[in-house]
Amino acid sequence: MSDYRHLVTMMKEKLNHQHIMVIGDVMIDRYVTGRAERISPEAPVPVLNWRGEKIVLGGAANVVGNLRSLQCKVSLISVCGKDTEADELENLLAQLELSNLALIREEKRFTTVKTRFISDFQQMIRLDKEHTHWIQSDTEQNIISHTKKILSSQTIDGVILQDYNKGLLSKKLIAELLNLFALYKVKVYVDPKGLNFFEFRDIFLFKPNLKEISQALQTVESTDENHLFEISKDLTGRIQCQKLMITCGARGIWIYQEGSGKLYPTSPRLVKDVSGAGDTVISLAAASYAVGCNDDEVVLICNIGGGLVCEQPGVVAINREEIWHELSHHSH
Repeated sequence: MSDYRHLVTMMKEKLNHQHIMVIGDVMIDRYVTGRAERISPEAPVPVLNWRGEKIVLGGAANVVGNLRSLQCKVSLISVCGKDTEADELENLLAQLELSNLALIREEKRFTTVKTRFISDFQQMIRLDKEHTHWIQSDTEQNIISHTKKILSSQTIDGVILQDYNKGLLSKKLIAELLNLFALYKVKVYVDPKGLNFFEFRDIFLFKPNLKEISQALQTVESTDENHLFEISKDLTGRIQCQKLMITCGARGIWIYQEGSGKLYPTSPRLVKDVSGAGDTVISLAAASYAVGCNDDEVVLICNIGGGLVCEQPGVVAINREEIWHELSHHSH
């Protein structure tokens, strides 16, 4: 039985030469922690005594953080509001030393913030501050011009379109971006959400989770391999993707291409929080395919990385050394 130390060596040597572009919905994840020790006299709700709070990158910004943790070069194009949260977001992103950052600020838009109130590691409530209306047409053109500028001046090894249905990736913008990427022969990786699920065509990798694909195709949520095969055949006929990757939670990851599919099981984990696991998987998939990994290697890396972040509370970025350690000790 051989191990994957050769793969770790290859990843370490090549990842810092890969340049990945990310376009999608950025957000801030805010965590307010405290102790709930009594019930409010004003209403039958607990009173949370504040102990501390922190903010981390969320959504497409978390994908960017993951890619930088892997030492890839990264360019980000996104939209936010003209508010103090946008300043916080920009400050966090500035720490990542991105190759290109185009954070377009719109007047009548909130920067998306998800605030979680937590007592003794238990989430009590989540407060979302966001706008989900479509971005303005001049913002769309701004995104296109930034994309053209980067594609025409630098070598891009892959593009991740990260859709959270917050108003950035409209049907029109998706079509224009895909035409551009086809022109420059760039591999496109898509992490979809419900609204524009079927708008992504002729792409390299499409990565819904099982719930998302089941809802989109109006079918049962099952990890039976015959069922996964049938829904994969249905979907790939409609969007023409080279590879379909379905994340199936504790059951693992399903990969389908050219009429054949395989379910890769994951190792048992003590799951604390699944927030951000999808961001982790799309980041690792794009980075791994960019350096030349095959499907078996990519899914193994995704299963390890996705599993590790689920063991941590809240949205956390990839710890590459933990991934390399597990990968080095994994046997064929």
